[in-house]
Amino acid sequence: MLWAGGFLLFCWAATGLKAGTIGTAPAKVPDDFPSDFPVYKNAVIKKYAPMVSANPKLGTVLILETPDAKATVLDFYREALPAQGWTVEKPMTTAPDSLTASKGARRISISVLDSDSGSKRVTSIQLGVNGTP
Repeated sequence: MLWAGGFLLFCWAATGLKAGTIGTAPAKVPDDFPSDFPVYKNAVIKKYAPMVSANPKLGTVLILETPDAKATVLDFYREALPAQGWTVEKPMTTAPDSLTASKGARRISISVLDSDSGSKRVTSIQLGVNGTP
C-alpha cells in the first residue's frame, strides 16, 4: 500500500495538472491535512488536491515550494517525522530524494525535487497522504 501511495503521487505529479483543475492554492495548510504531520516552515503552499480526483478517499497531495536546498528539506523530515510519532520507512534505493513514513494506518510519501528557473532555484516538496487519522 505504501508503494502504491508513492506511485500515485508520482503519477499525479507527472500528469502536470493545471492550476484550474485544483483551484487556487490555500493560504494555510488545509484543515483536513493531518495536524500531526510536520509541514516545512520555510515554504509556500502551491497546490492541494486529492491524489485521484475521481476517488478523493485515496488521499491528498500538498505541494510546497521553498528556496532551501533539497538536502536541508530531507534532513528536516528525517528528524521531524520521528519526533511527531511517524515511523520513517527504509528509503527506496531507486528514489533517494523521497521518504515514506507511517503512523497507524496512515501513510505519507515525501518527494523533494530541485529545479532551476533562470537565476532562481526552487525546491518542490510533494506530500502525499493516504489513510485517515
